[in-house]
Amino acid sequence: MHAQNSYFINCANLANLSGKWLTGAGGIIGSSGESETKVGNNYIYNSYNIGDIELVNGTTYASSGGIVGYDYGNTIIENCYNVGILSSSRNIGAIVGNGSTNLKNCFYLNNLEKGSGNVIENNATSINEFQLKGQEKIDGKDLLDLLNTYVETKDSINDIKLKTWKNAEEYPVLER
Repeated sequence: MHAQNSYFINCANLANLSGKWLTGAGGIIGSSGESETKVGNNYIYNSYNIGDIELVNGTTYASSGGIVGYDYGNTIIENCYNVGILSSSRNIGAIVGNGSTNLKNCFYLNNLEKGSGNVIENNATSINEFQLKGQEKIDGKDLLDLLNTYVETKDSINDIKLKTWKNAEEYPVLER
């Protein structure tokens, strides 16, 4: 999906994605912004991806990202995580496959299998499987605490209340 000037709040992708896209494949947004003018900010808050994302035979700019595949503008991503396995013959990013993105309080599983493309680490925190499950701390706090502390400080975005996180068997999920 291509998005421009949109808000994505309390979103989750649980499905595996595989296919050929011109620009990008991502757990929440495939491509973000507008290619000619580099405008069209999107905002992604309090969301996660657990699905595997495979980009097959994409163009030169094709990128696979846990949350956003390719960012043309200045997408803002806050309080998100990705644990899906990413693959692409081009660019691969734990949170964003390619582009200029502002990240805050974002996490990714450190053993994501990488394809043959360029790996873009983004400005996100790498976590291991034990930290994901709350069995080890991240800078002295549980992942669940880090996600919910953000929710407590923001409360709502654009009059949409941020959902709190709870522990599931393998990873944090949003309360219904």
